[in-house]
Amino acid sequence: MKLERMNEQQIRCTITSEDLKARQIKISELAYGTDKARTLFRDMMIAAENELDFEAGDEPLMIEATPINSECIILTVTKVDDPEELDTRFARFAPDLIEDKYDEDISSSDQSLFSGISELADSLFAKGKEKASVDGKPAPPEEAGNIHLVRLFSFGAMADLIALSHVIAADYRGANSIYKDTKKDRYLLLLDQSDMDLMTFNRICNITSEYGESEKNLSATQAYLEEHCECIIASDAVAQLATI
Repeated sequence: MKLERMNEQQIRCTITSEDLKARQIKISELAYGTDKARTLFRDMMIAAENELDFEAGDEPLMIEATPINSECIILTVTKVDDPEELDTRFARFAPDLIEDKYDEDISSSDQSLFSGISELADSLFAKGKEKASVDGKPAPPEEAGNIHLVRLFSFGAMADLIALSHVIAADYRGANSIYKDTKKDRYLLLLDQSDMDLMTFNRICNITSEYGESEKNLSATQAYLEEHCECIIASDAVAQLATI
């Protein structure tokens, strides 16, 4: 699953056949709004918030589905300022491509299936950003697809990092390191999702953002940090600071 930020109001998600296969989802289920499809959309929006800082909030969303070929479909998610635009703009899709590329999954009587994504989006986001699966429980790991997140946060003081560590140490089980940007005199905490489920990792990141600042520069990977910053604690930083 590949996410791209197009502008302040829009993101694009490329979903391949491998992504769908990993979740055991047929292309037609995206419009019917099955439990697996809902989980996919929720994971997509959570990943967009984490990776691209794209927050849906309470704004209406338009989701356009464009099949590219038999192996790939693009979902374009747009924040809509005027809710009245939803009725006409939600149903935008490429029927000719659907007819040509997805005859196996979508019959001729179902050519307008993708317009049903509007109802799915409405049910997902009408009450704000829901961060649980349909039954209120976190999505099981086998439905997490291939989404893997790494987040970077900066702090002005080590005391803030210590305070945070005491709060999240019991639940956070991912790889993590602390670096110092000596030029800016800021401490940097790198959090890796590792084998944690997406919902728990997102909750940890939300808590972390209350103590530090989320860094949007995704080029700041561990390799980048090791080259340009001073490594303070190479591994298990959160667990170590929680003992102080």
